[in-house]
Amino acid sequence: MSFGLIRVANIPPCITLAQYLLEGSWGLDFSAKVMAYHSRQVLLLRHVQEKHLDNVLKRKEQFGEMPEAFNNPVIRHHLNNTDANHILFILVATPVEEVGRDHDFDWAIVEPSSYRSIIQLSGRVRRHRLTGIEQPNVALMQYNLKGLRKDGRPAYYRPGYENVKTLKLATHDLSQLVDVDILKQGINAIPRIQQAETLRPKEQLADLEHQAMMNFLTKYSEKGPQCLQAWLTECWWLTALPQQLNRFRESSPDILIYLVWQDGKAVFCEKNEQGQFIPREEINNIVHAEQLTDISQTNLWLERDYETELRQLYKADNKDTEKQEEQFMKEKSKRYGELALPDRDGQLFVYSNQFGLSTKEV
Repeated sequence: MSFGLIRVANIPPCITLAQYLLEGSWGLDFSAKVMAYHSRQVLLLRHVQEKHLDNVLKRKEQFGEMPEAFNNPVIRHHLNNTDANHILFILVATPVEEVGRDHDFDWAIVEPSSYRSIIQLSGRVRRHRLTGIEQPNVALMQYNLKGLRKDGRPAYYRPGYENVKTLKLATHDLSQLVDVDILKQGINAIPRIQQAETLRPKEQLADLEHQAMMNFLTKYSEKGPQCLQAWLTECWWLTALPQQLNRFRESSPDILIYLVWQDGKAVFCEKNEQGQFIPREEINNIVHAEQLTDISQTNLWLERDYETELRQLYKADNKDTEKQEEQFMKEKSKRYGELALPDRDGQLFVYSNQFGLSTKEV
């Protein structure tokens, strides 16, 4: 048994890859249990997912000790009901796995978007264990998905530091953007901390990021809310305008929607100014996904069901025993059913308890 992480840069390929792996044939000797992990998931189900991951990926056992994950009911069920000799638990995740997650994986595959992300993601491999390894356990893709287009557009952005105007890489081949020999010895933060004497931001990924930081921090003649110097010489710090005019990450705005339980089913609603929850699935082009195939159902790492989790909340809440179950579920879903929907006109969205919210071609 091993726990592996596949890091992809964006949500659509995260969902697509997870679906592909769930339908995969792994041969007689291997079996894979797959889970998609990203930010566009209903709050309650994401909590259930992260609680499970926090439990099974706490790998602080000593050498030779039985991992605590073996005692987890979900993991134990898979072990008891799988004939294969090798079981792979695979988490397909976006950069949400890089931030604030104290997880320990046995191996990882990384779609690169920045040198920083490579360092952060590698920090999730054997994070809790101090014993040595006998072979490489982190694989870096030679190209990310955007780089495979080979159309001349930036590939290491959103997330990443590359842009068309000032920080354009000469190639998107990672084997030419990093020192492969150094990475073979081990992945650490030295290239991102120790700046080279001569920066080559078009040829080296770490240098690109150093140059991006210098452009932001050392342009002392710049004025306006987009530069650091203005905070020292102007009065932008007295307002909240810089945060509005200079977004941390350029992206389309989001609409908060809520998966509300009403009339025996879950419906996506928007909350109006009066605090009322108005059904908006048709207006926002949201459809619910069809049931999984038998093979995908079998290969799911963790099955989640929104209705079941709401009913579990009702059973666990001893203070509201007099309240009707359906009414309780409706009230809790208005709080824990929150989800951020991209505000894109004409875009069709598909929601699934297992994969969260994904876009679909129309």
